Amino acid sequence: MAQGQIGRAVAAAGGKVGGMVAAATLATGVAMSPTPAPTVRLGGVQADLQRAVALNQITDEQAAFLEAQIARAILEEGGSEA
Repeated sequence: MAQGQIGRAVAAAGGKVGGMVAAATLATGVAMSPTPAPTVRLGGVQADLQRAVALNQITDEQAAFLEAQIARAILEEGGSEA
């Protein structure tokens, strides 16, 4: 659902309740979308961790540790979906 459609849905439903309906509709679309391939997910993780290091939110060592943990979890999850 495009952003314009969500805005129209909220306006048509009239405020707060409409906002919840639009949010639920959007969440359903996200939940039903296919999971990206593990390599794509790992690329996103690496980019996020590099950004966190650049912003001095975590150290290089922390980023490496987190990346290893997340990579292991993603790869284990990918193997169990077959």
